[in-house]
Amino acid sequence: MDTGWARANWIPSTGAPVASPDGSRESVTAGAQAAGTAQVAGFTGAGPVFVSNAVPYIEALDAGHSQQAPSGFVRASVEKGLAAARAKLGGGP
Repeated sequence: MDTGWARANWIPSTGAPVASPDGSRESVTAGAQAAGTAQVAGFTGAGPVFVSNAVPYIEALDAGHSQQAPSGFVRASVEKGLAAARAKLGGGP
């Protein structure tokens, strides 16, 4: 059964990854995502930026145990996001 829990638990942060999953409904997780997005928006370049998903089965989904996403979708999405950020900010490859 698709609950949307994994999809709703991509939470941005700076300094350290988010270590535990948020609630099962997108409206609950939206607060954590909004807070993380605000934190990242104010990022000054001092330290790492993370996009975390602490749902226990996220690795299985990325390994291909989902009919909705291909194997390796996490890395592909991160690489796409990095390329977009670099293009916008004028950074290198």
